[in-house]
Amino acid sequence: MAVSARVRPPPTARQSSPQGPARPNTARRQATMGEEGSWDNTLEEWLLGEGFCCAAGLAQLEDGAFYAAAPVADEAGWGMIFAEDHEKDINQDDGSAKKCMINEAAGIRECAEGGKPKNGLWIAGEKWNITKQEELDRR
Repeated sequence: MAVSARVRPPPTARQSSPQGPARPNTARRQATMGEEGSWDNTLEEWLLGEGFCCAAGLAQLEDGAFYAAAPVADEAGWGMIFAEDHEKDINQDDGSAKKCMINEAAGIRECAEGGKPKNGLWIAGEKWNITKQEELDRR
């Protein structure tokens, strides 16, 4: 089963921190890369090359963790698609706010499986709104 989800982009583009872009554990990334090398360059060529996207990433279905990102230069893609687990204030139905731990990879996995994360879909520390979600025919 393949799932397609359309999301509304946040109002502003995410900038990387002064220490450089955030990125997942390097050992995990290297263990996921195939014999051909990194998928980062492939993402940049296929998805960013025409100018329709500003960033791209590949995540594992198993856990939703990213293992490739573009743009490749200075690892800028990682700063645009990845954030470590973090706490955010989430508005509740009664108007109050509750601190919740955000695990972005778990939210990505849940969306890929056809669900909607209870605290929303978070990518690179920004909350995204899922406006449409549907199963795709995989023939």
